Amino acid sequence: MQPGSEILAAEKLYAGVPFSYSESWFKYVVYDPSWDAATFNIHDAAVAEALNPSNIRTWPDNLFGFQSRHGKMIVYHGGQDNQITSFNTERFYNFFSRGMQATSNELDEFFRFFRVPGMFHCNSGPGGWVFGQGGGASAAGVPFESANNVLAAMVKWIENNTAVEDIVGTKFVNDTVELGIDFRHRHCK
Repeated sequence: MQPGSEILAAEKLYAGVPFSYSESWFKYVVYDPSWDAATFNIHDAAVAEALNPSNIRTWPDNLFGFQSRHGKMIVYHGGQDNQITSFNTERFYNFFSRGMQATSNELDEFFRFFRVPGMFHCNSGPGGWVFGQGGGASAAGVPFESANNVLAAMVKWIENNTAVEDIVGTKFVNDTVELGIDFRHRHCK
């Protein structure tokens, strides 16, 4: 886990409480409701990987089909994520790059990865975390422009073949749009 993630992770992850999505996945998809998360080990990960129901694997080693259809993907991860370490997304990116046999510049043609320091799991946190994700009041506080909004960035990339090099995240005072902007931070790929 990254420094800062302990702010929220201490209540669950660091206290031995499993991530609820993972626990449910193993209980209701991989095994059965009697499965106990306290028994998790590498064997369970291998069973889930082999099962791969509906090809849901979250760590594909390539997306050649997606790329060949001119698909575009923007991935971001909060540096203070309290549920899934942001190191995991960096590991995936490197694994994916090897599987695609592609350099970062080659991946950039269809796959962009942004690290967002100071963002918890998907939103909130002490950093400039608002860039249009998730909708809601905070997303309404940033203009629908590719420089400030991840959806607008995706639309521009798909419709005009113009990918963003960075996205500006906004931190509102007390995470309240009406109180104004505390600061902005440029997140680079």
